[in-house]
Amino acid sequence: MEILKVEGFSADNIAFGMGGGLLQQPNRDDFRFAIKASAICVDGEWRDVYKE
Repeated sequence: MEILKVEGFSADNIAFGMGGGLLQQPNRDDFRFAIKASAICVDGEWRDVYKE
């Protein structure tokens, strides 16, 4: 956590957990929901995000 603080990241952006697999093994298809990225801003410049 200290390095994140030094780098200027808020603890609100960090999530800790045990994973759902221990209880129910849910996946994104169970909820019909997925989060995907299409772009990222690096030093004020937008870049595409994609698989090769």
